[in-house]
Amino acid sequence: MTRHGHQRAAHDDGFTLIELLVVLGVVAVVVLVALPLANAGRKGHELRAAAIAVAAELKSARAAALRSNIEQSVEIDTVRGTYATSGNFRPRGVPAGISLEILTISSEQSGLATGRLRFYPDGSATGGRVVLRSGAQSAAVTIDWLTGGTRVHWHD
Repeated sequence: MTRHGHQRAAHDDGFTLIELLVVLGVVAVVVLVALPLANAGRKGHELRAAAIAVAAELKSARAAALRSNIEQSVEIDTVRGTYATSGNFRPRGVPAGISLEILTISSEQSGLATGRLRFYPDGSATGGRVVLRSGAQSAAVTIDWLTGGTRVHWHD
């Protein structure tokens, strides 16, 4: 008997082992489905963050050229996956799994794997494009030669 005078049945004392196994099975299926989706989303976020960081470096170099009245350049190394503004001896890198490509004028290519994007004191630039790829996703950071403006375009 319980405190209120009602009798409790023996089968109402908790969950059976089969019920617990069914619940654990459902949770396992949900986790197996959710993990790949979460990982794919993270890769997309890493690509976007890397593209924004490259664009920020390019914008910073243009601003430095305007401010100091001295040409500035950003060197891209596609093999190492790094980029650095002239005078900066500590290049930044993109996360593993993201590749870099550069399209610039031939006089700014210093090899098969490296090239520069140059910004002039009047705000103009050599122009070009840096493409970041992660699997089927890509982002292109373009530099307008006339204005030196930098834009990021997403391709899924």
